[in-house]
Amino acid sequence: MLSLVAAYKLIHDQQVLQFLIGLNYDYKLARGSILMMKPLLDVDHVYNLSLQEQKQRSLIAISQFTNGSSAFNASFHDNNEHLAFTV
Repeated sequence: MLSLVAAYKLIHDQQVLQFLIGLNYDYKLARGSILMMKPLLDVDHVYNLSLQEQKQRSLIAISQFTNGSSAFNASFHDNNEHLAFTV
């Protein structure tokens, strides 16, 4: 018979696994890292780690977009006037 503590741990682990299974495929590395942790983290910690990963991905995407758009800088000279714009 399971003790109350063991039953709580089992439910806790199942909740974490359900959350991790529901994550997008892009989070497979984070999912694997979390599953390797012993003891398994609680759902709140796993959720916070996934939010942290999402924020980091967003910052990288913004950084890449910003760096990429600077490649589109252009200058035009027309009738001795200098016009510059950034796309």
